[in-house]
Amino acid sequence: MFKNSDPILLIDEQKVKKNLKRMHEKVLKSGAHFRPHFKTHQSLQIGKLFQEEGIKSITVSSMGMAEYFGGYWDDITIAFPFNILQLDRLNTLLEKQFVHIMVDSPELVDALLGKVDMYCGVWIEIETGNKRTGIDPNRIDEIRAMVEKISNDPYLEFTGFYSHPGHSYTRKGKEAVLSVFNETVSIMNKLKSQFDIEGIQVNVGDTPSSSHTDSFEGVDSVSCGNFIFYDMMQVNIESCKAEDVAVCLTAPVVSISRERKEIAVLAGGIHLSKEKMELNGQPFFGSVVLLEENHWGEPLQDCYIKSISQEHGVIKASDELLERVKIGDVLGVLPVHSCMTADCMGKYYDFEGNVIDHFSMRARDRD
Repeated sequence: MFKNSDPILLIDEQKVKKNLKRMHEKVLKSGAHFRPHFKTHQSLQIGKLFQEEGIKSITVSSMGMAEYFGGYWDDITIAFPFNILQLDRLNTLLEKQFVHIMVDSPELVDALLGKVDMYCGVWIEIETGNKRTGIDPNRIDEIRAMVEKISNDPYLEFTGFYSHPGHSYTRKGKEAVLSVFNETVSIMNKLKSQFDIEGIQVNVGDTPSSSHTDSFEGVDSVSCGNFIFYDMMQVNIESCKAEDVAVCLTAPVVSISRERKEIAVLAGGIHLSKEKMELNGQPFFGSVVLLEENHWGEPLQDCYIKSISQEHGVIKASDELLERVKIGDVLGVLPVHSCMTADCMGKYYDFEGNVIDHFSMRARDRD
């Protein structure tokens, strides 16, 4: 099976189930609502595992993804400032599916007023330090006006405030990550306290914080997503251990340079993406593992993808690996960013070589 001539993305379903159960139990214990983000796996079949856990609300990152999952969930949040050019698609989706959209400016709210034909939830995204999208929580007069306009529209329903504190990805270790989480929860609840609206919610969602925290006190709903697979970035942040990483790219060996102590594999940017980290001052695109019949091993010491191009991946190899490997072998790579790798590959395989699920978000979004 591992002699497959092209790279494939293996999935360890037992690890997936373990990661899901651990996170779901933590959310339930805190009395919060779970809205897991599906941009990591993008799979109906993996989505069924969430349904088996009793999860009824999900989060996605695009209209195409919402359409793909539409009809299977009580509600779907599109966690991206709403693209007003997709208004017709939203109204069509609302005919079969309750949807939450996201706004982060008065201009976007104004563009929506009177344009939505069926009931639609609305989150206001709050910028709490990630500096990507979201409105500054100190712009309280603008936020009040946004809430009032949303509430007065016949089909828009104000749900609450949403934040993705993605700057947690720049931290390492429990104490550093939780400082971001605690600050975010404090900002969001201070904002919430200024509105006398029954049922208003605070939503927070990032995997480092969700993995490190022992309690979601002060959070009404949680929308982390990467936790389902994890990856080497999360290992580096110490959100998980390498044994929790649930996906692995197979990488056929095509060239060996024993002089440079390098191994070239068919595993490039079109497979792994070009997401990278720095470890000990060196670029790092993924950990190397050995593939067994029904699992992969722990990351090999002093072995990692050091550079990447469209098709090529170049492994910095240890003496032990160089002695063991030959052209035609297949190694495994634990990706830096599992969300991007899954999106690149478009389908998953089990250890017997069977396709678990096939998806193509980018193709759907282009249609």
